[in-house]
Amino acid sequence: MVVSGRTPKVGLFKPLLKEDFIKADQALEMVGMTEFANEPVGNLSGGQQQRVLLARTLVCEPDLLILDEPGTGVDRGALDAVYQLLKTLNRQQGTTMLIVTHELEGIASIMTRQVCLDKRICTCACHQYTSPEAQMKHCGRRMMVQLSESQPKEPCYGNLSL
Repeated sequence: MVVSGRTPKVGLFKPLLKEDFIKADQALEMVGMTEFANEPVGNLSGGQQQRVLLARTLVCEPDLLILDEPGTGVDRGALDAVYQLLKTLNRQQGTTMLIVTHELEGIASIMTRQVCLDKRICTCACHQYTSPEAQMKHCGRRMMVQLSESQPKEPCYGNLSL
């Protein structure tokens, strides 16, 4: 299954090469799933399936990863390992990530920027605060949203109507 992530690199209906299978094995190793390489996906737990899907994504060597609740069904130890892997990909390989999550404790250490959504939009240094109380204290008010790397001429405040 993981090697199917090479399709964008190889091309649809093109034969996979030995290099593609090596990269699939490396991706499985990165997510700690090497021992399950030949196991049918349906036999894996939800957390193991998440890690295999992440490996399938990583084998494509993306410049941008968009992850929606990557910790769903993953036990704490495996989740910490996945977050460390994401941190390594970002810091050493320059992979940009957009991660949607409600789980702040584990992911706070890997974030460089954060956008909070809770009836408001804010960007701030709240990734330094891992408790919901601390985050609410620092993000529970209207804050300026920086829309680009340069400072906007007029303050731009986000306020969602939900």
